Amino acid sequence: MILFRSIFILLFAASIAGAETVIRIVGSHAKSEGQLLELIGNRLAHVREKPASAWRADDAAFLLREVMHKDGYPDVRVAWKIIKINEIQLTVNEGGRLSLGEVTIKGLPDDDEKKFVNLYSSPAEKGRSIGSGAAPFREGDVETGLSFIKQELYAQGYWSAEASVVSRHTDAATGAVNIDVKVTSGVIHEIASPRISSPDGQGVEETRAATKPFIGRKARTANLSSMRLAVEEAFASNGYPDAKIQMGRTLSSPYFIPEFSIDLGKRVRLHQIQIDGLVRTDPKRIAQRVKKLEGDWYNEAAMNKYLRGFLATGAFSSASAEMNAVDENTVDATLHFTEAKAKEITLAAGFGSYQGLITRVTYADRNMLGELLGFSSGFEFSSRGVLGETKITDPWLFGSNVSYCANDK
Repeated sequence: MILFRSIFILLFAASIAGAETVIRIVGSHAKSEGQLLELIGNRLAHVREKPASAWRADDAAFLLREVMHKDGYPDVRVAWKIIKINEIQLTVNEGGRLSLGEVTIKGLPDDDEKKFVNLYSSPAEKGRSIGSGAAPFREGDVETGLSFIKQELYAQGYWSAEASVVSRHTDAATGAVNIDVKVTSGVIHEIASPRISSPDGQGVEETRAATKPFIGRKARTANLSSMRLAVEEAFASNGYPDAKIQMGRTLSSPYFIPEFSIDLGKRVRLHQIQIDGLVRTDPKRIAQRVKKLEGDWYNEAAMNKYLRGFLATGAFSSASAEMNAVDENTVDATLHFTEAKAKEITLAAGFGSYQGLITRVTYADRNMLGELLGFSSGFEFSSRGVLGETKITDPWLFGSNVSYCANDK
């Protein structure tokens, strides 16, 4: 008898340990149990995989409160109860739900109010699926939405822009919170002559020359990004791969004054380029393209352009450059490549009322003969006959930057 009792207890314990704890949710009127569990997602995994306990039940209640707060229920309360060893019941008292109602924005410098309303609403709309109802209203989203409006105005050149909520009204019947936003855009700022600092005085004139074409333009993000890139490439293309360039700003309405801090580091020449990782590709094809960079000041911008060109052939899945010091004034560069699957065969079939059964077969090789030549050939068979096309593309005809395509139909 004792033996049978022991076996029974062991089997019972094993069955409990292997069973998943079920989470039941009751008391919600707006959302079903399934919808609420979907909101929580897999964050209940640690509760489900073990027998029910007070702290796991409390965790489940906490997670449910959190997701309902985020869904617009600021006063929600959740109580838990352990029904049995593998079942927890969560009882919800929702309280009222607040949703984001109508948003109006006054004072915008253009008529694209819809775009700015969408920007303001994006924190509340984030992560919501189609058909999930009105977005929630959350106090934390108010300042975030206003910051998105200001960031967009800054991007357009309105660097003194301000945005604030001037009124809000909550519909007692629906819980919708209607928001009125006021924008003071100010004037569009223009890019002024930069202030440039350098610990050793190097790079000041080069920076001034690189920024000159941008002076007087509107201080929009596109122009500012292009100006910074121009400064970076001015040094990256002239032997300063380790240059540290920082850009700040001072606003003096209506001017945007760029502030550049330049620390060029050591200027180096490129001694030799080595190539690594090629299996099928002829390394001479790569070396021919980059040979002209050897012996000159290291041109990081040109090197990156060549690497992008190699990737564009489709023959490589990755391409990168690694520098290795030869001496304090000279470096070698190693180009690391990972070859992609270059060959591909495609079969397709269809039916047309005029042509009847149609079958197609195509063959492509993005690295023909290991020379980075693009080859493709395709044929279409139907009751009306056969159509075919063969094409060979050389991305660098005779080693130049000119692409050539021979096509035979």
